[in-house]
Amino acid sequence: MKKKKLYNKTYDKTILVVYGCDNKSFCRFIKNKYKEDIDIANAKGCFYDKNSKMVIWAGEKNKLDMSIFVHELCHACFYLLRYVSIPARKENDEAFAYLFESFYSQIK
Repeated sequence: MKKKKLYNKTYDKTILVVYGCDNKSFCRFIKNKYKEDIDIANAKGCFYDKNSKMVIWAGEKNKLDMSIFVHELCHACFYLLRYVSIPARKENDEAFAYLFESFYSQIK
């Protein structure tokens, strides 16, 4: 299991990205860290949040699966914008774009 933390200064939030493990291992990780049972059978990726703690699971391979990561990062960005009371609307698309870019640029 590999982990990488991504940080956004504007909203002072961190996303933990986990990959290189199967979904059962990820579920055990969540149970150990957050004391919560989750069921993501047959999933290839997951966005998890609890009390504004955000975790992305982005695949089983030792290399980050970018298509899964991007998909789950979209969920995380929409969640974070809702958390700070910015609704997902056309007039707020720049907020989403900058937020997405701030996290994505830390992965390269």
